[in-house]
Order: sequence, then structure tokens, then C-alpha cells
Amino acid sequence: MVPVPSIIFMTISCLAVFGFAVGLAVFLKKKKGADLLPFFVGAAVMFLFAFVLENLVHSVVLTNTSTGSNLLLYSIYGGLMAGLFEETGRLIAFKTVLKKKLDKKANALMYGAGHGCFEAIWILGIAMINNLIWSILINSGNTALLYSSVTEGMEAQISLTIATLISSSPFVFLAGLIERSFAIVIQISLSVFVWYAVREKRIGYYFCALALHAVIDFLTAFVSGSGVSIILVELLIGVLALISALSAGKIYTKVIE
Repeated sequence: MVPVPSIIFMTISCLAVFGFAVGLAVFLKKKKGADLLPFFVGAAVMFLFAFVLENLVHSVVLTNTSTGSNLLLYSIYGGLMAGLFEETGRLIAFKTVLKKKLDKKANALMYGAGHGCFEAIWILGIAMINNLIWSILINSGNTALLYSSVTEGMEAQISLTIATLISSSPFVFLAGLIERSFAIVIQISLSVFVWYAVREKRIGYYFCALALHAVIDFLTAFVSGSGVSIILVELLIGVLALISALSAGKIYTKVIE
């Protein structure tokens, strides 16, 4: 049986990630005067550049090289690719679709909100929905349904997933929400860097965002893969989010509309 606290935390995480996306967009529009367009552009760029184009590169590189088998190399590669694709996507968006929206500072925040919230929904929200469906089937005695439509050879993976849902600490299903919250802060901060780079024609800030993104993803991947406690991993991400926010805040406050 999947513990009831685990199911409760899955539900909380799922509802929170969708609710936070809506709430943040409404707050930035109502309280900061931001336009809604940057939110949807940020989401679209995240999908296209990270989940489509970047994943296409991963499918080639990780399939045809030994990069994935070396934690250090994989972490460096993953960080660089994330920084390159996502920050370039931001740069293109601000230079094209959003070029007439650069005057409002709040649009930098709105873009980052769309970018980060879509990532959270894609990674955490959908995963929690899937976990909830599996948990309900397991606890209702319908585990056989999980095996009914899988291809041959996938039975072991199904069994491992079931065992993980049953044995994992309930906290694990809240940890993802904490991590995604920090990630949204980072995504908004990086968006401020690139927005400023385009608005003020200072391309160096784009490269700063790329480098910062690469370092953050490298550290997160390397520390996580090293078997460090999940609590320490979340603390690391929190510190990185704070550093990113403070850096972006200095840029944001010095711009006069």
C-alpha cells in the first residue's frame, strides 16, 4: 500500500504547482502591471528549446557517447546544454516576439514566471498526477492494470516504480515542490539578466546568465548524483536561488522605466 501521507503530499504538490503558476501570473499582472504575453512566450520557449531541441541533442549525444556514464562529465555537459538552450531561447524571445514589451520591467518577471512555471508543471505536476493514478490503482488492488499495456521487458521497471511509491518517505513528494519553487526563483532571475542584456544592448549579461545557469545545473546534478542527502541538495538549490535573486535584484532595481 502507498502510505496515505504520501498520497496527501502528492496531491498538495500537484495542486500547488498549478495554483502557483496561475497565482503568480495574476499577481504580476494586477500588482506589477505586467503583460500576460511574456508568460505564455516564456512557457513556449521552455517547451521548444528545453524539452524539444535540447532533448534532441541529448538523444544523439547520450546515445552515441559515454557521457552519461561519467557523473562529472555528464554534469558539466548537462549544465552547459541547459544554459545554452534556455538562455538563447530567452535572448531570441526578447529580441523578437517581446521586443515591444521590454519597457515594462515587470515583463522580465512575467517571462521568467512562464518559463519556470511551465518547467515545474512539466516536471513535477505531470509526475504527481501519474503518481496519484498509480497510487490509487495500487491501493485499490488493481496493480495488474499497470502491467496490462506495457511492452515486453518493461515489467521490471513497473515493479521498481511500484516498490518506490510504497517505500519512499512521504517527504520525497514534497521535496519536489520545494525544489521547483527554488527553480522558479532562479528562472525569473535569469530572465532579468537576459531582458537587461537585450533592453540595454549589453550582451555580456546574456553570457552571465548562460554561465550562471550552467554552474547551477552542474552543481545540482553533480551533488544529487553523488548520493548526498536530499535535504542538503534542497539547501544547495535554495542558496543558489538566493544568490541568483540578489544578483538579478540589483539589475532590476537600477533600471528606470
